[in-house]
Amino acid sequence: SKQNDLLKKWNDIMFDFCMHTEEMRKVGFQSGEASRLHQYHQYLEQRFEHLRWLKYYRTPQATRSFGRVYIYVLPWLIGPYFAWVFEEQLAKSYAFALTLAGFTFIVLHGLLNTQQGLEDPFLVDFTSFTPGIDALKLDYEFAVGLQAVEQYFAEAQMRAAWNEIERTKEDAKKKKTSQQSTEG
Repeated sequence: SKQNDLLKKWNDIMFDFCMHTEEMRKVGFQSGEASRLHQYHQYLEQRFEHLRWLKYYRTPQATRSFGRVYIYVLPWLIGPYFAWVFEEQLAKSYAFALTLAGFTFIVLHGLLNTQQGLEDPFLVDFTSFTPGIDALKLDYEFAVGLQAVEQYFAEAQMRAAWNEIERTKEDAKKKKTSQQSTEG
């Protein structure tokens, strides 16, 4: 299912974060900073679990189902009211009754969509794969985070290579001065 795919993607990304941190540690990243990054990973995991709990346990499924059924059945129950509104009008035009009926059900449908959007922070329209207005855009957020970690990792590798070059130069200088002192 889509939710399991999202969870697998999340776990893969968090594993990548952890592995990047360990790789950076191997090339000279300070262990205190790596520990802090691992702590941030832990905080991120906790926050994600909290969001999952909000999604699954916030409003009972029975309440959400009742709301959906109520909104879909309501037109059949309230239809005679709109017929009465048409009969009681002096002009006897369909325009007011139809406008009132349409507006009422657009508002109810909007409330249903709002409720779904508030209950599910990961709501995505799977027909076009676009996130909702308030949906969490995890792909973008993780891409930015991974890019920052990879950039720091690349900089750490360059610093390690530069330090190796500097050490080689210093060793060559020391060797040259020791040779000159033994010759002189």
